Amino acid sequence: MGVILDEMATGKRPFDRGTPIETLTAVLRDEPPTVFVRPRTMITPLSRILHRALAKDPAKRYQKVADFAADLKKLQSEVAPKSWLGFKSRWAMIGALVAGSAALAALAFLFLKPTVPPPPADLEPVPVLVADIDNRTGDPVFDGALEHTFGISLEGASSITAFDRQEAAELASRLDPGSGRGLNIERARLVCRSKGIKVLISGSIETSGPGYVIKAKAIDPVTSAELAGPESQSVRSKAEVLRAADRIASKLRTALAGTPRESAKALDQETFTTSSVEAMHAYAKGQELMHTDRDEAVKWFLKAVDFDPNLGRAYAGLASVYYNLRKYDEAEKYYRMAQARLDLMSEREKHRTQGGYYLMTRNYPKAIEEFTALVDKYPSDTSGFTNLAFAYSISGNMTKAAEMGRKAVDLNPNESVPRYNLSWYLIAAGDFNAAEREIEALINQDPEYWDVYICKGLVELAQGLPAQAAGTYKFLEPKGPYAASLAATGLADFAVYEGRLSEAAKLLEAGIAADLKNDMAFRAADKCLMLAQARLIQGRKDLASAATARGLAIDKSAEILFAAGEVFVETGQPDKARDIAAALRMKLEPGHKAYARILSGRLSLLRGEVSDAVTLFQEARELADTWLARFHLGLAYLETGSFAEAYSEFDLCLKRRGEAAAAFWNDLPTMRRLPPLYYYLGRAQEGLKSPAAKDSLNAFLLIKEKSEADPMVEDARRRLNSL
Repeated sequence: MGVILDEMATGKRPFDRGTPIETLTAVLRDEPPTVFVRPRTMITPLSRILHRALAKDPAKRYQKVADFAADLKKLQSEVAPKSWLGFKSRWAMIGALVAGSAALAALAFLFLKPTVPPPPADLEPVPVLVADIDNRTGDPVFDGALEHTFGISLEGASSITAFDRQEAAELASRLDPGSGRGLNIERARLVCRSKGIKVLISGSIETSGPGYVIKAKAIDPVTSAELAGPESQSVRSKAEVLRAADRIASKLRTALAGTPRESAKALDQETFTTSSVEAMHAYAKGQELMHTDRDEAVKWFLKAVDFDPNLGRAYAGLASVYYNLRKYDEAEKYYRMAQARLDLMSEREKHRTQGGYYLMTRNYPKAIEEFTALVDKYPSDTSGFTNLAFAYSISGNMTKAAEMGRKAVDLNPNESVPRYNLSWYLIAAGDFNAAEREIEALINQDPEYWDVYICKGLVELAQGLPAQAAGTYKFLEPKGPYAASLAATGLADFAVYEGRLSEAAKLLEAGIAADLKNDMAFRAADKCLMLAQARLIQGRKDLASAATARGLAIDKSAEILFAAGEVFVETGQPDKARDIAAALRMKLEPGHKAYARILSGRLSLLRGEVSDAVTLFQEARELADTWLARFHLGLAYLETGSFAEAYSEFDLCLKRRGEAAAAFWNDLPTMRRLPPLYYYLGRAQEGLKSPAAKDSLNAFLLIKEKSEADPMVEDARRRLNSL
């Protein structure tokens, strides 16, 4: 009754919010807003009636409709003689209600009966946390299976995003170290309060004769008030449990997100993908371990597909883990197997799987297309924005990458991956100060996210803090095989950057052996090619060729092939370089085709066909506007004596020097490629008779202050002395 009175007096609902769940939360928590009516003398008496009618404590409300009507009559008699026309006309309506108290009670029942209004055009994201389902059956196979089923089903609504349960459990342990493990209701409440999550899903499963009873509800994590449910389903066998859990989640989703009832059945069909509790339990374990123990995650995902060979999301999980392990052949195999089961996935999972596949194959336009479709349909999908940002980054559009990356971080500021990726985009954009802030935030949030320390070292190097960069990389050495591999790569890249080639070779030889021992083939191959580059600078073409052959025997990813092709060009093996260029040219991915053009251009330069080289480098730039393509185009212009054109390309490379930090976009440092830019920029400026040539050559020599014998260093000194 109070809601009706407030709306008639003010023209708007007192607890109306942007989404159904926010409206329900406001009804349960918020005090009635102050009314503003004319004449102002009526604000106090009207507010007194409204506050009593809308009191949270039922005992403080009107207990009888007659009492409510009496107060309204009194207010009407006071206001009628001197009321303003608009105000009086509204109160004439109230007078009609007073005349029929029974009608008022009936209307109050209809208006106050819990209903879910239709969703507005732009729904705000509704973060939901699923607590551990209370498993009273004694069968551990249900642990994790029901929670993931609820999460998958709830995310069938575009406005709902399920907060990562593993991250929530880790946060609960940090907030209250003595509270145990897992995500029971109390630990889940703690996380919700910390993160401002407004909806907590709690539930249980217990035996009932030969069958089971599953219950769940959505509650306010602060007040425990029920926001949706409780819902309950009884089933006769274990095979029916997940279907029942999905139906319950569908009903909760309908209430929380305002999903039309007629859509619920379609969403049920869409989100339910397996009847095997064992398969879902194994899948849940794999998901929990994806970022902490990838080898164990693989074992659990394989168990999941053993139980249900058609569980497409488990194949997608395997592909994702293998991609992160740089085992690209395995990743592609499992993506193919997932794609064969797309029709058994939810709409979200279809876009995620297809987008992930296109990211792996570097088909940037298709990846952008898939992830754009995903975030358009599900605007609260953090992983969608994370992957869309990455797709833009590898296509060379750093502005859009940073924009999408920031959206991903804003949606879930405490998730590590979006902030880690944003750090890379800011490095690539040359905004090292902003990158430093994101890196420090991530380290404070997740100090064992070892990959981010590579970003930290690169930023410190870019800021002219080499000692700090070395310290950052060395910090990783004792932190386990994976972190130690990163440390060896970072320290070796830093050593080549400064020209300490013998030290780099020693680090790389040891790192290759360790990586092979620990089954990190791609990282071993990457180190082999870095070793080959160091040997080239030392003038040891034989050792460079041997290291290249070793790397190719370990891995033949596109980046490894390209780096090998560069070595073959420099060691006088054009046929091998040509074969690699031909192989890269046959690939579908624009970035890989661009690598082929760059190698072909270098072969043209080797033959003295400079004009052809310029054309090939321009084609590479059109395929993928990368730092590498621009740098090589500058080299070709310099070779022709086109100093102005060379200067333009090198100057742009200097502005985009952050991209040189990880030129292949595989999270591995390539800062060693940056110093030659200063040398070649100095030569272009020298050709233009610019006094700035001295600054560029000095910058190069300052970096190479500790360098061993290097023909480029010797030539830079000679040129500087002649200026």
